[in-house]
Amino acid sequence: MINSQLAYGYEYLGNSGRLVITPLTDRCYRINYCLIINASVLTGISAGANTLLFEGTEIKLDPTCSVFITMNPGYAGRSELPDNLKALFRTVAMMVPDYAMIAEIVLYSCGFVKARPLSVKIVATYRLCSEQLSSQHHYDYGMRAVKSVLTAAGNLKKGFDRRLGICSKKTGQSMGPLMMSIYQSSCHMTYPCLLVSRQICSPVSSPQADYAVMMEAVMENFRHGFMIVGEPFGGKTCAYRVLSKALVTCRKGFNGRKQIQITVINPKSITMGQLYGQFDPVSHEWSDGVLAISYRNFASSTTPDRKWLIFDGPIDAIWIENMNTVLDDNKKLCLMSGEIIQLAPTTNLIFEPKDLEVASPATVSRCGMIYMEPHMLGWQPLMTSWINTLPPGVSDDLKKLIKENFLRLMPPMLDFIRKSGVKELSPTTDTNLVKSLMNLMDSLMDEFHDEAAINKMDTREVFSWVECIFLFSFVWSLGASTNTEARDKFDLLFRELLAGGLSEESRNKYHIIETVDPPIRPFTLPFPKEGSVFDYRFIKENLCSTLTKDKSCLA
Repeated sequence: MINSQLAYGYEYLGNSGRLVITPLTDRCYRINYCLIINASVLTGISAGANTLLFEGTEIKLDPTCSVFITMNPGYAGRSELPDNLKALFRTVAMMVPDYAMIAEIVLYSCGFVKARPLSVKIVATYRLCSEQLSSQHHYDYGMRAVKSVLTAAGNLKKGFDRRLGICSKKTGQSMGPLMMSIYQSSCHMTYPCLLVSRQICSPVSSPQADYAVMMEAVMENFRHGFMIVGEPFGGKTCAYRVLSKALVTCRKGFNGRKQIQITVINPKSITMGQLYGQFDPVSHEWSDGVLAISYRNFASSTTPDRKWLIFDGPIDAIWIENMNTVLDDNKKLCLMSGEIIQLAPTTNLIFEPKDLEVASPATVSRCGMIYMEPHMLGWQPLMTSWINTLPPGVSDDLKKLIKENFLRLMPPMLDFIRKSGVKELSPTTDTNLVKSLMNLMDSLMDEFHDEAAINKMDTREVFSWVECIFLFSFVWSLGASTNTEARDKFDLLFRELLAGGLSEESRNKYHIIETVDPPIRPFTLPFPKEGSVFDYRFIKENLCSTLTKDKSCLA
């Protein structure tokens, strides 16, 4: 390597964008275009050959070509170079860049007069967040996060003249969906003259459209790749559906795009070849994968409609790494066939994973993030939505009865399962248990689809029927995941709540947060005193209902 020569005459490499010139970029100025190539190229160059056998195909070899390899040691899904191959390359260690210098130069290039103090404040905001927040897989305070704020601030400056407000606003739009409270305290320290608002420049007044515009701002102004991260029942799918409907409803301010074309793909349900494409092992013919077809259709579309390619499924280090060239500034999908597809400016890539446990920092830093947790939404919206879908035979009075029982019994029993130290046979979440209760009730309410037959029944009998359905379903949803010892405690506490209010002794014993008042009206058919609530099953005969001992449970 010491005696090697590289013929280089400052050839024109195209009008490609780059960051800024810093001492670090001067150190590795020759690494402009990085390409990972078969090691046989090096052999051909050293031998002075004019041709090269490259994976079974003979091609011409330009002796002035060079090979560069970018490495990210420690990333999931990445492997180290073999020592014999590593010895053929000169190592250039990339250190942490000077964020403040880069921010200052970019802001100056965008026309900001006070670029130096603004750059210090932007970098300080990210530094404070990195120091004060816990380590999370979806947090990113690297150069891409800073660069996205700088680029958006430069674009926004064309319509505004308040420099400090622009930088604070764009930083808030970038980080607000992740952690608003911590961000506000950090922002007050770096931008003391500003009052940070939770709403992000919404031109409309309805709450649904406000939330939609907030997400729209994140996707449009910052990243074409976007991740909605959170556990199941966190509202991820509903979030982008609400956004889609809001954007279609809002006919002004969105570049005249009236419709939204959505394609949903589960990347883990198919193989890598079926996702991206593959060569036939016999004929060597190339066949496109699901992603390649959808991506090309969006790229070749001439309609002004917005296009969303949604990846609804887990993210792993295998398939997501191939999306890095799409998610960065290149916006190109590189297929194994050699085809390179440019992302259309009207297209957004939206990922809907449960977590980012195995995603590399390179992937996280390329995407915008909104983190949604089930406890932020709670189980009550799910209950309200479910009640609105009950069969027509369920009258408004019955819906009110069901809602009252949910609101009275669900919070203390969930506290019992989570805080009293009981053991579950299988881990669950609060929303999972509530959803199980709803599913059981749905399976026992087939007769309520016949509204005429229900109207002929005695009102008291119908109420008793619904009460029995609720009690049986409650036991075998919230109590079903507990072990034998916990079921004995569940039986005592549940009977106490059905008979009256919650005593202070039981509240302290089971670590229940709120007090529980006695029921508004007594249950018409409560559980008998004998045995446990788990010993009874619900029986419907001749439009009559009762809770009867299940002998199979006592055997």
